[in-house]
Amino acid sequence: SQIEGSFIDDSGRKYIADILQESISGKLPKWLGSNEGVDTSTAVPAPWQRLTVEKKGANIIDVNCWGRTYRFGKTAFIDAIYSDGSKMLTKPMGLIIKSGKRNLRVKAQKPKLLSKSPEKVVIRNQFTGAGFTIHTDVTVEFDGLVRLDWGISAIKPLDVDSLVLEISMPSSIAGYLYDFPGKWGQIDNSG
Repeated sequence: SQIEGSFIDDSGRKYIADILQESISGKLPKWLGSNEGVDTSTAVPAPWQRLTVEKKGANIIDVNCWGRTYRFGKTAFIDAIYSDGSKMLTKPMGLIIKSGKRNLRVKAQKPKLLSKSPEKVVIRNQFTGAGFTIHTDVTVEFDGLVRLDWGISAIKPLDVDSLVLEISMPSSIAGYLYDFPGKWGQIDNSG
């Protein structure tokens, strides 16, 4: 017999894991199928603090998290990140799409506060231009984790020569970047 695992995330997307084990011999373990070790509370544990959201005019949303602020509004991604008041990005995160000899541009729409709770905030945005749409859901969690889910859809076939997510950071903090597998301060698999 085979055992396969699957789970559904907060957005309702289902993920199926590879085969976890070819077979089980003997009696099934007591923990199989239990919620043991799963925190189902919605409380933000100490020392973290509840997330707060501030709307700054019609098109800007700030999410505040434990000494850090994530700003959304001008781009499909994150406009700015502040840590204890210091800027962590030199310019808004952006997508560079090259098709032929031209860079394709997008027009910003207004970000939407999709969901808000003390432990998690989700911001949705959509941008259009040159026959395609970029849609994003950015999730900020109480511990500072930021998850970016995004996609591109085209109205008609579109030849894309390159697609680059640009994250510009001051050199004073860029040395703390790490990728796996990789080395501290060096991103080997980036172009």
